Amino acid sequence: LDVVVGIRVRAILWLIILALPFLIVGWFTIGLVEDRLESRVVANLANARRLEAARITQALQDYEQDALILANGNHVAEFTARVNAARADTLAAETPIGGYDQFAPIDPLDAHPLDELVDEIQRLAQRTGSEVLDVSIVGLDGTMLGSTTTAMWSPDDVGLIDSVLSEGGHRFGNAFRAGDGSARLGQIVPILASEDPTTPFADGDIVGVLVIEAALGPVVDLVVEHEGFGETSEAHIVQPTADGDAEFITLLRFERDAAFNRVVPGELDIPVIQSLNSPGGQVVQAPDYRQIQSVLAIETLEPTGWGLVVKIDSSEAFAVVGVVRRAILFASLITGGLVLLGAAVIINPLVGRLERLSLAARRIAAGDYDSQIDDPSKDRSGNSPEVSTDSLKTWHEIIDSEIPPKTSCARWRASTISPASPIVTPHKLT
Repeated sequence: LDVVVGIRVRAILWLIILALPFLIVGWFTIGLVEDRLESRVVANLANARRLEAARITQALQDYEQDALILANGNHVAEFTARVNAARADTLAAETPIGGYDQFAPIDPLDAHPLDELVDEIQRLAQRTGSEVLDVSIVGLDGTMLGSTTTAMWSPDDVGLIDSVLSEGGHRFGNAFRAGDGSARLGQIVPILASEDPTTPFADGDIVGVLVIEAALGPVVDLVVEHEGFGETSEAHIVQPTADGDAEFITLLRFERDAAFNRVVPGELDIPVIQSLNSPGGQVVQAPDYRQIQSVLAIETLEPTGWGLVVKIDSSEAFAVVGVVRRAILFASLITGGLVLLGAAVIINPLVGRLERLSLAARRIAAGDYDSQIDDPSKDRSGNSPEVSTDSLKTWHEIIDSEIPPKTSCARWRASTISPASPIVTPHKLT
C-alpha cells in the first residue's frame, strides 16, 4: 500500500508542477495587464484635464485681452486722469473734460462724472463681440467715478482694487451670480495715463482701474461636455472663498443646482480642496463629492486660482480591468485544467499499471512464483509483463529440475564436485 500511495502522490505532484507554470504566467499577465490598463485610464484622465485647463486658460486670456483693449480705449485714460487731477486741484486751469467727440462736458465733482464714458465702453464691447456685460471706473482715491446701470460687482477680496491701483497688472476676481441670475466673472485692469501736459501724471502712471463684469458661461460651460464621456464622468470648477473654503461655480452631474450654492469646508482633505493648491496638476484616487471612490484629475488654474476637477467613478474607470482580469484568469484556469485533464488521461492508466507491476513484484520477492503479472494493454509495455511471467515460470522449472529434492541433496552435491577439484580448507584461505 505504501508503494501504491507513493506512486500516486508523486504522479499528482508532477501534474501540479506541470500546471503550475500556466497559473504563474496567468497571474503575472493579470498583474501586467492591470498595471497597463490602469496607467492608460490615469493618462487619459490627465490628458482630459490638461486639455480642459488649456481651453479655460485660453478663454481667460481672451477675456484679459478684451479688458486691456477697453482700458486703452478712446478718452478712457484722458478723462480718468483729468477727473483725478481736478479733484486733487492739480489739473491745469481751463482744461476741458469732455465736451467734444460726442461727449457732453464732464463735471469732475459729480458723484459719477464718468457714467457717459462707461456707457460708451459697454457699447464698444458689444460692437466687438466681447463677453463684457458691465463696467465701472474707480479713481485713485477708491471712489466710483462711473458705472453702467446694471453693474453690481464688489470683489470678495476687499483689497483687490487697492492692490491693482498700487501694483498694476490685470487681475481676475471672483465669479458670482448677478441679480438677473446670470453667472459672471469679475476683472480689474489698471487704466494707464498717456502723455498729457495738463495733468501731473507721467506716461504709464496708474490713474484708476476699470472694473469689468464678463459672462462666466463661455469660460466654464463646456466642462459639462465631460458628462458625455461615460456614465459617471464629469468635470467641475471650484473657486476659493475669502474664508479658505471651496465654492462650486459650475453645476454637478449629480447635483444640478450646486453652482454658487454648495461650499466645501477648507479643512477637509479631499480632492476638491486639493485642486486649489495643485498648480502642476495631479491624478488621485479618493472619494468624490458624493463620497464615492473615484479617479480624479485635479489642477489649479493659475489666472484665477480656480480648482479644476475631471473625474470618473473607479467602478466605471476600471471596469475593463476587471473584465480583462476575469478573462485572463478564466483562460489560465481552463488551460491548466486541460493540461491536468490530458495528463490525467495519460498518466492515470500508467500509474495503475505501475501499481499492478509493483504489487506483483512484491509477491514474487516474497517467493510467490505463481503470481501473475496481468496487464490488458497490448502495447510494448503491456507485453512485457507476459514475457516476465513466462520467464519466471521457465526459470522456476529449470531450478526445480536441476536442484533435486532435499533427501538427495548431499548425493547431488557430491556428483557435481569433480574428484580432481581441489578442496579449499579454511586454513588455506589465510
